[in-house]
Amino acid sequence: MTRRYLLFAAILAAWLIVLSASVKAVVDRIQVPPWGNPAQGTEPIELTGGTRVGQQFTAPWPGLYAIEVGLDRNTAAADQEITFHLKESTAEEQDLWTATLRAGEIEEGYAFEFPLFRDSKGKSFYFYLESADATPGSAVAVYYSRGVVLPESSAYLDDRPLSGSLRFQTFYSLRTREKIDVLFTRMAEGRPYFLGRKGFYVGLAALYAMLLGVFLWRIAEIVVREQEKER
Repeated sequence: MTRRYLLFAAILAAWLIVLSASVKAVVDRIQVPPWGNPAQGTEPIELTGGTRVGQQFTAPWPGLYAIEVGLDRNTAAADQEITFHLKESTAEEQDLWTATLRAGEIEEGYAFEFPLFRDSKGKSFYFYLESADATPGSAVAVYYSRGVVLPESSAYLDDRPLSGSLRFQTFYSLRTREKIDVLFTRMAEGRPYFLGRKGFYVGLAALYAMLLGVFLWRIAEIVVREQEKER
């Protein structure tokens, strides 16, 4: 009897390992697209002197790790320095992260990659750029879209909100459980009645796993009985 239950347990354990590996392989392919304002046909704002050009936004996903900003080098010298500041809000004095680049590194924008903010979903962030020594006509420009309004977001000029958004994209890296949540959310999106509830698909997946487990248990019982008959 003990041997029978050990065999059952081994079969179920093998099933769980195979199922987990299969689910993880599928889930690992799930990605969330960059979020922000990729609009073309935008107007440039020069980073001259003490000008600060920024963007406030609310992250739609966890795992924020990079922000790409639409920049134009114009006629700026290659060694002209631009400083990027990332904060929680315009009112915060302390930066979450700061970086400096030179105009010569700009190629139709620049992607700032920083230590990952795991709990970024639903949180507000504010970034701005400045170039203290730049002069009009020879300064790097930040692209601004006057008519593009994003939810809970706004462009800023010298810490004053503008109607519109900068050209920027934010990037996210999700954990496995967060990817599973995205999968269920996408399955429920746009469906009517109870089919539009994420919990329905969570319950369906749990039911499927349970039924499959019961099925494998029954198969294991049949195998063990056949082996005992042969002895």
